[in-house]
Amino acid sequence: MVYHISGGAPDPKLAGILTQVLIPVDGDFDKVELIDPSQDGRWGVSFRTGGSGRPIDTTHMPTRLRRKGNEEFPFYEVARTQGKGLLVTEKFKQIVERFEPDVHQFLPVDIEQRGKVIAKRYFFYICNRLDTLAKDACIPPVGEDEHYMPIRDGNDKKIFDTHKIGSCHAWHDKYTLGSFISDELAAALAEQNFLGMGYQKFDQV
Repeated sequence: MVYHISGGAPDPKLAGILTQVLIPVDGDFDKVELIDPSQDGRWGVSFRTGGSGRPIDTTHMPTRLRRKGNEEFPFYEVARTQGKGLLVTEKFKQIVERFEPDVHQFLPVDIEQRGKVIAKRYFFYICNRLDTLAKDACIPPVGEDEHYMPIRDGNDKKIFDTHKIGSCHAWHDKYTLGSFISDELAAALAEQNFLGMGYQKFDQV
C-alpha cells in the first residue's frame, strides 16, 4: 500500500477544537523560493503551489511561529504548514531519517504562545519528485503526459507502481497531488500515534 499523509487531522478526544493560525515572528513565507524552480511540464513547480518534491532555499524561512487560537488544546505533533509541508516532532524526524537519511529537509522552528515557547517542531519538506502512478491501472486511466483527475462519482481509483517507487519512502508525484509515503514508513509512524497525523491508503501494483 501507498499512504497519503496529512497534518492537523481532528482528534475525537478533542471535540470542539477550533481553527488555529500560526503567524511568523521572523522570516517571510512570501519570499521563500525553491532552490531549483525549473518547470518539468507537470504540476506547477513553486513553493507557493507546494508539493514540488524539491528542496527550498531556507534564507527567508521563519524560525519562530506564534500560535493564535486553540490555546486550551495541545499543539499537534503533526500539523499543516506552508508549501504543502508539515510541522513535525523530533521523533517523526528520526523515523523518516532512519528510512531515508539526508534526503528530506527538516528545518527547526519554535512554536510560541502568549510569549512562551510551547513546542519545538521541524518544517518537513519532502525532497523526492517522482513519477509513480500506475497510469493504465488508475480509474480513469492516465495518459503518459496527463495529470490524474478523479471522476468524482465514487468509482475513481488512484493506483501506484511499485517498480517506479523503487526504494523511496517519501515523495511527491509529478502527475498527482499529495504527500506520499511507503507502507514501511507509514507503519513506523503509525506506531507512535502522532496527534494530528492523517492517512489515506492507495493500492500499488
